[in-house]
Amino acid sequence: MTEATWAIPALVLCDDVALTVHDSGELQEVFGGAKAQYNARGITDTRADILRVDWLTNRLAIVEVRWPYLTADGHEVGEETSTYVIRREPDGRLAIRASVMHGEAATD
Repeated sequence: MTEATWAIPALVLCDDVALTVHDSGELQEVFGGAKAQYNARGITDTRADILRVDWLTNRLAIVEVRWPYLTADGHEVGEETSTYVIRREPDGRLAIRASVMHGEAATD
């Protein structure tokens, strides 16, 4: 699967938020402060570990992704998981249309 970008409009859901994103400024507002918050906890990097991909149609997929919390020396200190609804747009690119955040899980 190739990398997906956010599409507008999009939906972001988690325990405390249900947000419809109507423009790129709102996306920045939702996720813009996340890097500083993670860095303050010693988390400097992550990667997308794709756990599952279910193609529902030729254009729609449900994708579950694990995001490990990595320190500067590469150690995992936790993780979070999200499920995304991805749509293949008419121009062929994959676009995130919805995100459901499962929350954090600490690792030993």
